[in-house]
Amino acid sequence: MKTKVLISGWLLIGLFFGCIEHDKNLPENSANDLQISPIQIKYAKGFEINFREQYIELISKSFGENQPFRDSIYLVTNAQYKLPENLKQIDYQEIRLACQSTTHLSFIQQLESLNSVCAVCGLNYVMNAEISSKLSEQKAVELCQSENVEKEALYAANPSLFLMYPFGIEENKIKEEKGIQTFLIAEYLEESILGRLEWIKLFGLLLNKVDEANAYFKMAEDLYLTSKRETNLNEQRFILNLPYNDLWHMPAANSLIVQLIQDAGLSYFYSSEKGTENQLHSNEEVWNDGVLADYWIIMASRPKDFDLEDLINEQSVYATFKSVKDKKVIFCNTAEVDYFCEGVLEPHVMLKDLLFASGQMEGHSPKYFFLLK
Repeated sequence: MKTKVLISGWLLIGLFFGCIEHDKNLPENSANDLQISPIQIKYAKGFEINFREQYIELISKSFGENQPFRDSIYLVTNAQYKLPENLKQIDYQEIRLACQSTTHLSFIQQLESLNSVCAVCGLNYVMNAEISSKLSEQKAVELCQSENVEKEALYAANPSLFLMYPFGIEENKIKEEKGIQTFLIAEYLEESILGRLEWIKLFGLLLNKVDEANAYFKMAEDLYLTSKRETNLNEQRFILNLPYNDLWHMPAANSLIVQLIQDAGLSYFYSSEKGTENQLHSNEEVWNDGVLADYWIIMASRPKDFDLEDLINEQSVYATFKSVKDKKVIFCNTAEVDYFCEGVLEPHVMLKDLLFASGQMEGHSPKYFFLLK
């Protein structure tokens, strides 16, 4: 659900989110009361954390060719220090979060802080049973019946902080009308798997769970890099996805999913194609390429126990694909596993799934990706 929102919504970023200006000349002259562990950012490009003597500044920002935006929120570490009133501030004692993306919930759940969530966009799309049950118990408010945030629902929930996309809603009006603070979250813009995962450190600071966030990231990073080092690089090529309206939307060669699969040792059939957006291919073109590609990797929503025969029944030409003949179709059933949200927190698990499916690892129980039989 959220992937489609992001692709279309990012193109609609308005002028409301030009560079957000904040006072850079804040005094720094007394000792800290609130002790926060250091945070090292190794991969992420979309946020910064500045530790000062009196406060911590958390910045989210655009980078590269993305539409410019910049946002800041502050955490005072000295109880005697007062921020200028025009600056946004985190208060751990009163934090009530509203989330525009269900992906945020995976970060929050990992940090055992779901009790802070009072409103979400897309409650009906939450796949994780534990998260869904907790939000229902807390009577979390639904913010979106479509792609647009319903401001009255947001105001009724009355969060202390609204974590939102940098597009589609007038941030300043939310604060002016109801005093609700906002903070722009755009982890989906990251250019690497570990960069996107590293946003757990930002959530750790927002939720006073810095140590837990650092520990989880280090664990996942170590496992991911260990598996990557053990990969057997080869020339076997893969194609991706299924057609939509007779067109195949092949991800760009630098997309996160392509990077993940390449980290598992496989080569992208369309790696020579330039650009950062999905590349469109006709049915006939991909049918011809499918005859040659060693692997076919699919993320799609299908009934439980979907198999190769079911796939061929969707289009008989698939029986001519090399990957189908060799039984090298790797499938992620997004109706059964939370690939788009929980998967963001588990790139190390997805990488092992791919290594197992491609015969490079033994003794692993796959969670997201399986060989179709």
